Amino acid sequence: MPNAVITIPQPVLTSGQFFKVRYRQLPFGSWSGYTNRNNNPFTLTGLSANQYELEIVLVKPDGTECPTVYKT
Repeated sequence: MPNAVITIPQPVLTSGQFFKVRYRQLPFGSWSGYTNRNNNPFTLTGLSANQYELEIVLVKPDGTECPTVYKT
């Protein structure tokens, strides 16, 4: 089973900020649970050889969420 190493380089996070991230297999896979991430690389493990969609939300220190970004 393949793994995918993901890095979210921009924006560079400041104190109290984080990314809320989840993913799913395309076209109709179920979403994973949300995981909080920072700018450091992280690995998605146990994937099958298919295309995936990643959902990323920047969360500010006051809890405000920026618009969601989707990447395939």
